Amino acid sequence: MFRMKKPLLVAALTLWLSVATLTGTRLWFVYPDFTPPFPPAFGVWLVTVLHWPKGDVELALALCCSFVATLSLTLLAWALWRMWCRR
Repeated sequence: MFRMKKPLLVAALTLWLSVATLTGTRLWFVYPDFTPPFPPAFGVWLVTVLHWPKGDVELALALCCSFVATLSLTLLAWALWRMWCRR
């Protein structure tokens, strides 16, 4: 089985998460009808927690949600891959 060196694996994972998160955020802004509406209070809370300027509520929400979705799908794919390889 092919095994990558740890620094190369970390770099590839970081690059994948960054590109996929930014792509998801871009899609969020281009096609806003495909994403669920969030209550304004959640956006205000998120900006308060992250200490972002108040004008960037939509950007903070899109980045955080895109990152969580990307990370969740990546971990799910990794778990399925490991389960399939152990057979």
